[in-house]
Amino acid sequence: MPRLYSSHHIIYILKYTLLSLSLAVTIISCKNRNIEKPPPERDKAKQEAIVEKYLTDSARQYSYYSKEWGKYIDMGLKEDSTIAYLWQQKAMPLFKQGKYEMGMQYLDKAVFYDKDNYLNYRGFIKCIFAKTYREAIVDFEEAIARHGNGHIMDHSYKFYIALSYCS
Repeated sequence: MPRLYSSHHIIYILKYTLLSLSLAVTIISCKNRNIEKPPPERDKAKQEAIVEKYLTDSARQYSYYSKEWGKYIDMGLKEDSTIAYLWQQKAMPLFKQGKYEMGMQYLDKAVFYDKDNYLNYRGFIKCIFAKTYREAIVDFEEAIARHGNGHIMDHSYKFYIALSYCS
């Protein structure tokens, strides 16, 4: 009986089959990951000056709900879109009006640019106001992993996790 493939051919075929499979697995796993770029380095003095100019000296002269408030916050963000505090201040009036989905878009940006200071706040908003309990639990568990069982708005992160499980 004649051989169809030599042992050299079989090794060649196996080698490229394994290579193709590993390449396919790598591509699929990279495609399924939510890869975010880390926030850029910030010039804190410059950012503080922008907050003072557009929030302290301008927006705060008006009501949260006024067009002027939004206009000045947007001007500050136009100058530096990496200022987490301005994103949080843009979200706040929307939360106060019960527009949680709209506000969460902006709060997500605050968390992206300054996770250490806004992750726990986002968890609080999700738990108490938006009532997205599973998402709140995720935020508080990450906050605990990063900093231990801290507090926000007079209660511990574990308190909010328990409240979320009970709701």
